Amino acid sequence: MKKTIQRIALLALALLMAFSQTILAEPADNIKAIYDALVAEGSYFSDIAAIYAEYMEGAVLAAALEDDGITITFTIDDELYSSWHFVQDGDWLTAEMELDDTDGEDMAGMLLLASVSAHGSDPFLFDGYVSIHEELDGKYRVIEENGTEKKVSINIAGPYEYDLEEMNGMVITESYVRDGGRGPLGPDYFTGTVIYGKVSVEYIGNEDGAVFTVKEYGGLDDLALQGVISTVSVLQPAGWEDFVASYTELKDAQDVNYTARVNLEGAALTEVDNHPEDGYSYAFFTIGPVEQPAAPAAELGEPAYDDEIEAILSGMTLEEKVGQMMLVSFRAWKEVPEADGEGDATVENTEDETPAVNVTELNDPMRECFANYHFGGTVLFAQNCEDAEQVLRLVADMHAANRAGDGLPLLVAADQEGGTINRLGFGTAGPGNMALAATGDTENARMMAAIYGTEMSLLGINADFAPVMDVNSDPKNPVIGVRSFSDDAGVVSEFGGAFIDGLHSTGTIATIKHFPGHGNTDTDSHTGLPLIDRSYEELKALDLIPFQSAIDGGADMVMTAHIQFPQIETQTYTSVSTGEEICLPATMSRTILTDILRDDMGFTGVIVSDGLSMAAITDNFTDEDMLRLTINADVDMLILPDVWDSEQFRHVKDMTDLAVALVRDGQIDEARIDESVRRILTLKKKYGLLDETDFTVTDAQVEAAVLGVGSAEHRQAAWDIAERALTLVKNDGGAFPVRMQGGETALILFADSCASRAGTGELAVQRLAEQGALPDSAEITVMVNDAENGEDCINAANEADYVILVNRVYNAACLDPNTDDGFSTAVFDQIIEARHGLGKPVIVVSCQLPYDAARFTEADAILLTYGGGVMRAIPPTEGAGSAYAPNLAAGLCACFGMGGANGKLPVSLPVLNDDYSISNEILYAIEK
Repeated sequence: MKKTIQRIALLALALLMAFSQTILAEPADNIKAIYDALVAEGSYFSDIAAIYAEYMEGAVLAAALEDDGITITFTIDDELYSSWHFVQDGDWLTAEMELDDTDGEDMAGMLLLASVSAHGSDPFLFDGYVSIHEELDGKYRVIEENGTEKKVSINIAGPYEYDLEEMNGMVITESYVRDGGRGPLGPDYFTGTVIYGKVSVEYIGNEDGAVFTVKEYGGLDDLALQGVISTVSVLQPAGWEDFVASYTELKDAQDVNYTARVNLEGAALTEVDNHPEDGYSYAFFTIGPVEQPAAPAAELGEPAYDDEIEAILSGMTLEEKVGQMMLVSFRAWKEVPEADGEGDATVENTEDETPAVNVTELNDPMRECFANYHFGGTVLFAQNCEDAEQVLRLVADMHAANRAGDGLPLLVAADQEGGTINRLGFGTAGPGNMALAATGDTENARMMAAIYGTEMSLLGINADFAPVMDVNSDPKNPVIGVRSFSDDAGVVSEFGGAFIDGLHSTGTIATIKHFPGHGNTDTDSHTGLPLIDRSYEELKALDLIPFQSAIDGGADMVMTAHIQFPQIETQTYTSVSTGEEICLPATMSRTILTDILRDDMGFTGVIVSDGLSMAAITDNFTDEDMLRLTINADVDMLILPDVWDSEQFRHVKDMTDLAVALVRDGQIDEARIDESVRRILTLKKKYGLLDETDFTVTDAQVEAAVLGVGSAEHRQAAWDIAERALTLVKNDGGAFPVRMQGGETALILFADSCASRAGTGELAVQRLAEQGALPDSAEITVMVNDAENGEDCINAANEADYVILVNRVYNAACLDPNTDDGFSTAVFDQIIEARHGLGKPVIVVSCQLPYDAARFTEADAILLTYGGGVMRAIPPTEGAGSAYAPNLAAGLCACFGMGGANGKLPVSLPVLNDDYSISNEILYAIEK
């Protein structure tokens, strides 16, 4: 019975479509004329009646002319299942319905859909399941509702922008549904209603075209599908019977939900996509005959075919296409004379000590370069960022210069990871990734990334080279560390995915890095060429897990790592500086980027290289080989060497010209260039970048940027998250927090490795006083240990009632008291021993890598903050260097009872050997 009623519901929808079309096709005030048109041989009504009589035994669809209108009834074996009474009253079509288990909301949706489809109109907004008790733009109204009897009217008067003739030949408009909600349907759309929780029908139309979409929940049977298609046949009657057969064959073969796209003129099944896991399926129907060649199938690793993208690509010169692959970074400027053919300067002042000037605005050579080279994008660094208005105007000037040469809008990127990597230098730096994971709540990662994305968007920056998806499995890692969420792949996946979602929620492009993983290195690729001796299977078991998770979650960009993987990429190259044989790094490995990233992992987006001015590249490869190998490996966008002076500026232009020459010479296939440009354009289109035309900075934009970047709301959110991240790994005897009494003293002593953070100590004391967290007569002294004052520091610590030692580890040498980086740890050892001799406790605060928790095991309390960015003030003043990095300040305040320390350890902390090296034994295990 339920299936029968579902069929009736679909029938009702079909009848409404047919009836409304008849009324509109045969406008008349004489109800008899309408009735004659409705039941005439070959009418839609008669076709539907014949179909249901054939497919449902005992089913009869009948129409009768009454004194005041037309009644349509549907019976099965003489039992009445539905009754409809239609009356035309001027501009209104009124339907009185009696249909069990169908509410007025459903009927309103059906009538609305009937009206819109029949007119072929530019549809009005009907968002979701709007109550029928509302009135939208006078388009429909409720007359009466009583139990299962409904009476709803639609305005069928017009005027309408389109008619059916005009709509014929329009191309299909893409639409999709994800997670049960609509995708980006554009400004004009109409959504029908769910019928018995089984089927819903959408009409979507705008200036580009129109499409019917039928969504099903749990699958449709053949008869139900016929009813759906019959509603569409109002617009294009040919061919739906053939499609039913195609669907039946598909259903029998697959027995799962499906996606089918058909052209109703020929009823050809052109696309199938099964969705058994989410319970949705979609059927797309074109409005009229669409005469266009079938799009070629996308190759593996390639984005879907797109007419607009192909049109742009076909109109580009080789120089323009290569330019799209280049990301330029103008960091500073200094005039340097050109060299002669022998490489010597042509003038004697090459040793000019005039300092380079940070590029905060473009000069004429830079503008000319943008106009001539059609760069795909630019990367901003701290040297480019003074304050919000300046960055906003700099970005706009770059766009304008690029457009002056008919270039496409730029991808404007920055490494705004948060924490230690904060390229803006102002605004909200936030606590960093390891701190985010220490909160134990992925919502904090999502929130912080949304703050970054919001602030970047206000400045015109549309891409973030974040998040870091490296699993920090080597505690000696000198470059990743707290930039990683964790040494656990699952934690990195969860928090990295939330971070990506946060950026995407602001329309900011996320970039996962550094593929295939930079976490298991003890060499910084900025200064050397790391090597990871792991097999592909070992990478899949750890390092690749977060990347696969992010790719499956919709990541659009992946940044490569300049790292050798000799078990995976065996092709070698002779280093130009050492003459030694090295393996091609991942950035130049087609095995890693094409075979693994694209083919095995299914990534179809943009691959961007890490910076090509890093020593891992410049110390080992010629420009020609670097370009040839990188592009042929499947890198789409290359971060060209940073420009610090006019000589490097000329070098960047020469490299771009060289890339063009390599294509013309056949060393790089132009088809390979086209693949990259297609991906770049697809990415830009997805984020609306191709639509940008006017880059004039308005007063409103300036005001929004100044107020929004580093707003009080953002700062407070960052402080709260940093506070939630604070992790107390040890607290013997309740040493933490300090409860100062009137007249007591405390010493905050900074190691030499974090001397630049000492100002944060003063600011924390200021904040404690402002918040009333200290007695008026309590006194806190801030000192910094250096190579000359060790004895003074020890004496000051012995005299204080409370001591807090602030230490910073940024590499393994910081743990060893015999090194320049770690000499302060010897002083800290002596302070801990001396105070214990006096019966006094010591708190150690770690302000970067947490591995010093194993260095000071004798301390009474150890607090991890995972970051100690420098702040000039709390809250920071505006401008460069004012970034709000609250980790250390929040930690110091917590030491005095202002705030808690409830974070979870996101990495395991190893025991140190007797020589202060890191062992394989775990002292403190990760908390999940």
